[in-house]
Amino acid sequence: MKLPGPFDSYYSFCLWGALVFGAIVVVAMFLPIEFQVVDEAGNPVSGALVVLTDSNGKRVSSTLTQNGRTHVFGVWPGRYDIGVSADGYRRFDWTVDTSRIDHHLTGVKVTLQH
Repeated sequence: MKLPGPFDSYYSFCLWGALVFGAIVVVAMFLPIEFQVVDEAGNPVSGALVVLTDSNGKRVSSTLTQNGRTHVFGVWPGRYDIGVSADGYRRFDWTVDTSRIDHHLTGVKVTLQH
């Protein structure tokens, strides 16, 4: 069967569809997490470092911008230890299971203390 476009057979059409669908599924599995880090007075802590470590020890990190916000991408569903640190502040740590989250996390607000 000849299909329109670049597909020379039904097989190549199905293979192309599987690759595109697979890419969409993989992208959908990544969870972006938005962080905001502030001090006790509510002021943004620019330059703070957010580190997510999965159960295999793989780390994903991001540094906060001037407004004290960042997005961390490439987070697969699973259990993560999260650490937030900045010069002059006490480190803040906690654990989250992202496999229980349907969409991306927005507005994860962390208050660092001196």
